[in-house]
Amino acid sequence: MTDLIDLTPMTDNASPLLTIVESLEPDRVVVKLIGLADSPSSVVLERECLRLNALRAALVVFDLSQLTFISSLAIGLIVSFRKGQSRHGGKALLEGVTGSVAEALQRTRVTELFV
Repeated sequence: MTDLIDLTPMTDNASPLLTIVESLEPDRVVVKLIGLADSPSSVVLERECLRLNALRAALVVFDLSQLTFISSLAIGLIVSFRKGQSRHGGKALLEGVTGSVAEALQRTRVTELFV
């Protein structure tokens, strides 16, 4: 059975910038990022990363297939999360990386960390 948790920040006009949907599966946690992972929405991403680190899941997969933008701040949060995972023997992976998000992650060489 899959549990879904929706962690969506709302702007003043009730328009979501970033939606985070988490699926708990038997062998992994999938964290789907939807929309814009810009600097203002990074607060929600940071909170999610801290919570996930506390879970100490063996494998966390970030599904970026529906992410349209990622800021350097959001990239830093994902990299920090990966480091925290590795401290307790866990692993973090990226999947569904496309378009401008793929370009940003390749430019910063972040994709090399998630193999």
